[in-house]
Amino acid sequence: MDSYEEHAVAACSSVDVDRWWRSIRDLWLDWFAGCFGRVEPRRSAWSYVQGLMSLVGRKNCWWLAQQAGHGGPGRLQRLLDTARWDADVLRDALLRLVAALVAVADGVLVVDETGYPKGGDMSVAVARHYSGTLGKVDNCQVAVFLGYATCRLRLLVDRALYLPKTWAGDPDRRAKTGVPEQVGFATKTQLALTMIRRAVTAGIAAAWVAADTARRVPLAAGAPFAVRPERSGLLPVRWPGRYDHRHPRAGRRRPLGDRGMLQARQRRDRPGPLPGPPL
Repeated sequence: MDSYEEHAVAACSSVDVDRWWRSIRDLWLDWFAGCFGRVEPRRSAWSYVQGLMSLVGRKNCWWLAQQAGHGGPGRLQRLLDTARWDADVLRDALLRLVAALVAVADGVLVVDETGYPKGGDMSVAVARHYSGTLGKVDNCQVAVFLGYATCRLRLLVDRALYLPKTWAGDPDRRAKTGVPEQVGFATKTQLALTMIRRAVTAGIAAAWVAADTARRVPLAAGAPFAVRPERSGLLPVRWPGRYDHRHPRAGRRRPLGDRGMLQARQRRDRPGPLPGPPL
């Protein structure tokens, strides 16, 4: 079996699908239905979640609406655009669910950012940023995400849109795009730390918080790092291949340049024996 669909079919042969869907629906109703004040957005939200968990090739409103049996994407677009519900209330419910049903003592919180390319300048917080998706500086939105990983699963638990200074200090652009008054400029590191504190306060157990070199922290340049939630200090993690151990000064490690980093990545990504099944 090579395709995801074939694996899914094999799994379904040993699982009572109807019972599994009922348990997922009951879980969703218990934890998230109360975040929607009216029945219409509640039903649309459940249809949206069902579509995200389906095997639909593209997860946009048109495809998800077809999967849900709707005549068009209007209901799902209205849910994401004009329906009255609080995304932060939904996030807090998700944090409580993870803390109650998923979290384990040796779990890991993972911080990363991603960019969303945009063609114009009307989308909120759009500006010229470096996008890892594109591999270059371009016009895009940037969001910081917080994930949670255990030996059994991994999932997203929080998010924050990065609002550049050019947007934070421009009242006209803020008013046109509906940026709340209480939202001001914050660095990506500050956004990440806010999400980490929120997750820990909600009761999510984590032994470490991991992030990549995009976080601007007081460490050696280019070093990956990890932090313990119960500590304020940051601890560097030395990975093989990240540093040039042949530096002439004894006891000193010199960060690799761009060419050295590229060579290290090529060695790392060279095909080799599979380490085992994915988590």
